[in-house]
Amino acid sequence: MVESTLFENAPLLFEQLPQILLLADIAFYGFGALFFGSLAMKGFRGDAPFLVHFSIRVSLGLLSMMGGIALRGFFVFARQGIFPLFTIDIVLGSLASAMLLGIGLFLLSFRLVNVSLLKKQIAHIEKRIHDAKKVPKEKRGMRDPLKIAGVAVIGAVMIFSIATFGGFIRPSDEFYSFVGLEPEDFSAISEQLKNINAEEQGCRNVITIVQEVGSSYDTLPVSHERTIQGLIEQNAGSFVSDMRITPAGDILAVTQDAQFCTATPTAFCGCIDTKEILATA
Repeated sequence: MVESTLFENAPLLFEQLPQILLLADIAFYGFGALFFGSLAMKGFRGDAPFLVHFSIRVSLGLLSMMGGIALRGFFVFARQGIFPLFTIDIVLGSLASAMLLGIGLFLLSFRLVNVSLLKKQIAHIEKRIHDAKKVPKEKRGMRDPLKIAGVAVIGAVMIFSIATFGGFIRPSDEFYSFVGLEPEDFSAISEQLKNINAEEQGCRNVITIVQEVGSSYDTLPVSHERTIQGLIEQNAGSFVSDMRITPAGDILAVTQDAQFCTATPTAFCGCIDTKEILATA
């Protein structure tokens, strides 16, 4: 029973797989930006409001992933076997970029002073305020060598990432490359599996049934099988406007968007647009 259900659902799975992989790509970059941004922000020693902190985190996360794509070529071992399926090379490159950005932020914010915000958080950062007030005035400006070094590191990573960035890579491309298929191939596989399922359910070709019925469609007995009607509407993506029973026992339905659909008393078989029928006549 489980194997039968899996095989029946296989066409739908293959048909929707490109959309699923697209969502996986979006999730990969979304979670990646938050994760690598958090790593980079570990080097930040200043204090900032939540929205500012979060914006910097996401920006640095995306910058880390851009740098990771640029650095992926250095991780040759991660381009072998099944590793590309898990984008290990991009993860390692993004990790290296995030660490460099974290070092840059540490150097930049090591002597960064924001007394007013520190006082708002005095309950748990009183020691930070005390240490910050000890920083010499001449070290609080941007002439501080540490801040200059921090800017240099961040600037270098930024310039390298942007200059060598050729566009965001879809991790799902590695899957397509690994299995040797293109997104449109999954639609073809889906159709083939649907045909196999249809044959096992005793289905016949839609065009053959329509041609057998011909102009006598209106004289055929009307079918009132609500279960089959719902099954046809679910698969056709359109409401059934009329449904008849053919002499051979097939159920032939016409949908509101001008499709001819067929079914057996127990299973959906398929649909075809009326324009395709006219083209084959």
